[in-house]
Formats: sequence, structure tokens, C-alpha cells
Amino acid sequence: MNDNYWSRTLQRRLSRRRALAGAGVLGAGALAASMIACGGDDEGGGGAAPPPEDTGLASTFVDTTSKAVQGGLMQSWYQNQPQQLEPARATSAENAQIVHVYSRLLRYKVGTVFDRPDGSVIGDAMTSWELANGGLQLTMKLRPNMKLDSRPPTNGRNVTTEDVKYAFDKWAQLNPARGNLLTRVVPGAPVDDLVVIDASTIAVKLSFPYGPIDRYLAWNWLSNVTPVEAEGKFDPRSDMRGSGPWMLTKFEPSGEIEYARNPNWYDASTKRPYLDGINYALLTEVAARDAQFRARVLWNLTPTPDQVAPILREAQGSLAYAFPPLEGNGGNSNWTMSTLPDQPFRDVRLRRAISTLIDRDAYIDTFGDLTRLQAEGLPSEGYWHSHTPCTWGSTIWLNPEENKLGEHSKWFHHSPDEAAKLLDAAGMRGITVKLSHRSDGSSVFNRQMDVMKQFLQEGGLINLDVETGPYAAWFQPTFLRGRAKWPGMAPTPQGGFPDFDGVLWGTFAPGARNDSIGEWENFPGLKELLERHRGESDGTKRAVIAQEWQRFMAENMPTVPFPGAWTTYQLSWPWLANFRVHRTWHPNGDAADVFPYWWYDKPRDTRPA
Repeated sequence: MNDNYWSRTLQRRLSRRRALAGAGVLGAGALAASMIACGGDDEGGGGAAPPPEDTGLASTFVDTTSKAVQGGLMQSWYQNQPQQLEPARATSAENAQIVHVYSRLLRYKVGTVFDRPDGSVIGDAMTSWELANGGLQLTMKLRPNMKLDSRPPTNGRNVTTEDVKYAFDKWAQLNPARGNLLTRVVPGAPVDDLVVIDASTIAVKLSFPYGPIDRYLAWNWLSNVTPVEAEGKFDPRSDMRGSGPWMLTKFEPSGEIEYARNPNWYDASTKRPYLDGINYALLTEVAARDAQFRARVLWNLTPTPDQVAPILREAQGSLAYAFPPLEGNGGNSNWTMSTLPDQPFRDVRLRRAISTLIDRDAYIDTFGDLTRLQAEGLPSEGYWHSHTPCTWGSTIWLNPEENKLGEHSKWFHHSPDEAAKLLDAAGMRGITVKLSHRSDGSSVFNRQMDVMKQFLQEGGLINLDVETGPYAAWFQPTFLRGRAKWPGMAPTPQGGFPDFDGVLWGTFAPGARNDSIGEWENFPGLKELLERHRGESDGTKRAVIAQEWQRFMAENMPTVPFPGAWTTYQLSWPWLANFRVHRTWHPNGDAADVFPYWWYDKPRDTRPA
């Protein structure tokens, strides 16, 4: 894969779209329809796709748990280097590692690709829980005889309620996501405190009855049980001592991370984890990961879409599994725009114009490589995001391509003519807009930025003044934590959460981790919608409010969502059995909830000794 490939692919698809438009046959969604004619799915949305059957190069999921045996050291990879391992200070890269080792208060009930998880939870560090005091207190009982790591300084002792309290207080003091749930950080958030009742009981104090609190206590961004020995008896930034399914055995920044099966895990009687351990190599470059998989060093791979078919042909015997875009409760990115009073983005016409300049179909087909995958016999489909990622499925998500957002769906449809009208009405045609993004992103991210900048400058309606810089030292503190109080526009994350309430408050509440609006006053009516959703306990009614919120967002366009999602493929070698058969409600918990089901099928390992 090279830069010229992406450029040629985009230009070919843009040219095709323009040609169809010139012939008068390209209306809204016509490019998607033309892809359907080439063999795509003709359903416009609603529900997750079924598991793929043996079609062309795609593989069938097979549950082999009944045959699983212990053994094998899996070789895998990670892309983003964690800077440290302390849960209280963790960001995405850290949490992906921390969940291997540290138990949570609860965990998600595991499903399979054949019987999807529904968001229900089961015990982890806690075995039972009940609401009291009119729904304002969740009282929880600690799992007895739950052992910590047998190595010093924890020495295999039992987890205590003091460990739970210590971990919570550290999180409440330091974690950048604490504002999503803590009232002391963001008024209106649901959690007041966590208190110890006795040696086996804790209580989570709520500011109001909050239906999804159990899902959040299973989320490893919140409820990692860190032992009190982390306060001075081992360095939690570079080591971990937990009670989860894995033990950290090696952590080399910019090198390797290794885990071994934890024989003291409370669920070890099931023989899980089946693997003896997992070794991760830091591989930041796509080409390096692809080469290591082809060489049969890596056991699994998530390739870029354009490389799926070539790798399958070259890595004879490898398997490809499809993951449809309408599941997973995933996040997205948004173009967040300055809310400073002297910035032109205060005018909704500019925000709408920016959205209509984005060619969502061309972007999805380019980066999802849909047309070529379909031609290769690999089922592939793509969908537009509203302000709700399409990964939340049809229960909540409204498809703007099908005009499910009402009259304001039009701001999601690509139309330079509409953008010109908006900018002319605002007196902003030819305006120069500052655009900032990180300079040290992945190669795919960099290409996505290049494509987005090409879209935004189409027809010379908007000019860009681009500024880039390093993520950790500049972009994160300035833009991700800057509450939209910086000049210009920038791409910021809208995280994946265990409940849709997190999507609303985590991105669109002042003071939240990825606050994109600055102050409630900037978008009158938004606070009331979020509060109504948060205060509703009936799931059906909550979904109705979530859809009302999407229509509000489409009309006001406080941020502009990135285009959409598409079918992705993950590859594995046959000796990694049960790969991705089991599913959890939120993928942040995969290392603890799903990986223990994977096993080494040694007879299928055909590599030279």
C-alpha cells in the first residue's frame, strides 16, 4: 500500500461520482446504489449483519470451545504505545493493557457471534448487588477469596474493600474521564461517591436513579480494582498486580508487553484462559504488521481494507472474518469547531456548509475499499454516521442517507452547490479557516486528513490554514482538553461507551472528557435533551429521546461527524482457535472477557519447528 494508491482510489471514485452527477443519475445515496449493483447488500440499515458464510475468501465462525485445551503462547501486536500502566491516569492505549490484569467491579456477560451480548452484566470483583434508597444507592458484595497476584508485594492475598475504595478515589482524583460520571466534576453526572460499608460490602452513592450504572461498573475506564500496595510498594506506572485472568510479566516501552495466565484467577476452574500467555510486539507501521503476519509470526491481524485480499492470497491458509458496521457500540471522530465568540463557527451556516462539502460515499468507499472487496467475494457494506455512530444500530441510530433525520438530513448529503448558497448567505464565500490536527498519527489517519482537506477546499469555497504538531505535547492538551475554546476546527474523538448516555455526556456536556461545546448556552435546548435521556429508565423511551437528540444535532450541527463505518476484516491463522467467536458488550473488555476463550490448536500449526 502506498500514498499513490489512496490518491488514485479517491480520484477514481470522485470522478465516477461527478460523471454520474453530470449524467443526471446521481441523487442522494446513488453511489451506494451503484455499489449494490456490483454485488453489495441492498438493505439500507437496521440490525447487524449475520455471520458471514463461506463466500469467496470469507471464513465461517466456528465455536470450538468443547475441544479447547490449555497451552500455547500467542504472538500478537499493538499499535499505540502506552506511556504508563496506572489505571487512575489511563487513556485508550493504557486501558487496552490494564484490562488484562485488573478486575472490574462487574463484567459484561459474554455472548457469541451467533448469540450477541445484550449489555447485561455479571459479577467480577463483586458477586451480588442491589439498589436501595429509592435507587440512590447500589450496595455490592465483594467476591470472597479473590486472590491478587502471587508475587510480591501482594503475595496472593485476598482483594479487600479497601482496595476497591483506594482504586476509586485515585480514579476520582486523576482520571481524565472522571467528569463523565462524577457530580463533583460535572454537575448533573450520576455518581456522588463510593463508600465502604464493611469488610465485604461497598456502596455506590448516586445523585439520581441511574439505569445503566451496572454497565459502567463493568467498564474498565472506571472500575479497575487496584491494590493499596500501588501506593509506594510497587510502581503502578510500569508494573501491575491484579486479580484478573492475566499477569504482566514484561513491559518494555517502545518494545514488548507480555502476559502469562493467572493460575489464581477465580474463573480458572474452567481452565480459562486456555492460552499460556500473550506476547505483544509494538508495530506502529501497517506494512510491518502485514509482513509479520505473512511470515506467520503474528497469529492475528487487522489489515487495512485494501490489503485484505492480497494478504489472503499470499498467506495461504489464513482465515478472514467479517465484522459488519452496524454493531459494536463504537465511537467516531467529529470536526469540533471553536465556540469562542470571535470565531465564524458561531454561525450555523458555516457549520452546515462544512458538512455538505464532505463526500461521505467517496470517503467510505475509499477507506473501506468496498467495491474491490465485493469484487473479491468478501461481503462488505458501509453506512453514514449521524451524530450517533452507525455502530449503535437501528434501535438508536438514524440513517441520514435515508433522510431519517427529517429535513435536516440534507446537511449530511454532499452538495457543493448547497455549501455555496450557505456561505453566500453568511457572507463567507472564500473564508480562510484554521484547521489543526496531530502530525504524528498513523499513516491511515494522515491520509484521512488529506482527503478531508481536499473535500473542504472543493470549489474554493473555503480556504484552509493548516497547523499540525505532536499529539501528547500539543494536540491533546490544546484541543482534546480545550473545551472548544481554541481558534479554528480540529478532529476530536467521540468515544465508544457501554451505554448511549456516555456518548451524549462524554462528548457534549461541558467539562466532560471530550467536551466539544464549551458551555450549555452555546446550544440552547441541548442540556434539557441530555437530562431527559439520563433521567428516563424505560429503554424504549430512552431510544426515542436519543433519536430526538440526533435531529436536534442535525439541525444545529455543533460538530460535524466523520463520514461513517464499513465492514472490517480480521485475519488469523487456523491454530488460533475460537478467534473472535465470543463477543462482549464493549470491546474495551475483550482482553479479559474474550481472549480467555481463544486456544492454541497445535495440530493445525503447520509452521516449521
